[in-house]
Amino acid sequence: MEDIIFPKLFLWGANSPPFSHSFFNPENDVTEFKKNISNKIDLINSLNVNSFRFALNWNDLINDSSRSIKKYNYFIDLLIQNNLEPIINIFDFDFFQIKFNDDNFLSFILDICKKMFYDFGNKIQFYSVLNNPMKFLKVTYLYNNISDFSTLSNLFERVIQFYEKVYNIIKLSNSLAKVSISEDLYFNLNETFSFNQGKTKIKSNEFYFSMFDSLINGKSPFFILEDNIHYDIDFIGLNFNEFAYFPSDEYAGLLTGFKTDSNKEYDKQSYTHFKDILERCSEDYDIPILITENSIGEDLNTLKINSLIDNIYQVNDSISKKNCKIFGYIYNSLTDFKVNNHSIKNGLYEINFKYNDYIPRNFAKIYSNIAKTNSITENYLKFIN
Repeated sequence: MEDIIFPKLFLWGANSPPFSHSFFNPENDVTEFKKNISNKIDLINSLNVNSFRFALNWNDLINDSSRSIKKYNYFIDLLIQNNLEPIINIFDFDFFQIKFNDDNFLSFILDICKKMFYDFGNKIQFYSVLNNPMKFLKVTYLYNNISDFSTLSNLFERVIQFYEKVYNIIKLSNSLAKVSISEDLYFNLNETFSFNQGKTKIKSNEFYFSMFDSLINGKSPFFILEDNIHYDIDFIGLNFNEFAYFPSDEYAGLLTGFKTDSNKEYDKQSYTHFKDILERCSEDYDIPILITENSIGEDLNTLKINSLIDNIYQVNDSISKKNCKIFGYIYNSLTDFKVNNHSIKNGLYEINFKYNDYIPRNFAKIYSNIAKTNSITENYLKFIN
């Protein structure tokens, strides 16, 4: 068997840990802050990747935008000096909720964006404006018991309009930047959402693709946008985080926003498969794709290796056989992290939180070798199903 080669200039990367802002928070002492960031750069470099995607801390930006922008500029410059492509996840709905019904708040946020992106200039080539917007809409609907479809539809339109405003701000600061929305497309295929006393029903597979449908094709099966408005998107950010079907995952509800039934056995076959998602995106959208998040749900280290290599193989197979325009793969996340004191042990690096030590997992070493050679070498092919 021959090695499986990826295209030249293919992006290999990792994500900053979600739900954790300690990765970037400035210390009181500038020297300590720079030392902390330099240590994180060393972790990234050890993986042999050529990109790093990180989320902005909007609580920090709102409290002191000037200090925060200086902090991000320093970090971005450090990434570039180390030949790492910086990719910015601007608004991650998993840990920052935008008040779309508050015009003053939106204006305030957009003003910070103008200042920040002007300072970044042409240093950033890839932006993900909204991360998991459809999951945000789902959570908003369930938590607030919205049964009126028109209410959800109005929120959907406000989200897209906000995205377009941020898109235009980015393009004014750097016309060559590529801008996208990222969506988590790991979901239960059997799930259905009901509105208007059951008169309007949306299947989950159509719901989660609605934002892409509207931005790329100008329409979706359910959401009707204003006439004569053109929306822009340069690539698809595809998230595929596997964790929801394991009843043993006590943190699954924290990640998804919903409590899991610990007595229920989750049938993996009821959930989307990475291969099928890649195929649908390739067939429905003639637009480049970046795998902006991919995490592996299996608890055992050996199964994580199998799943990681199989997913990366599916990416290559989609590129070579189906002419899918995938230009990069980013694992989620760089390190383990905590949610409400629960340790999420899915990072490329395991953390000893007591001593703050970082230990590369076995599958991280394999990922590092794949990134270094830009290929799945013959000795790893045995892990592919």
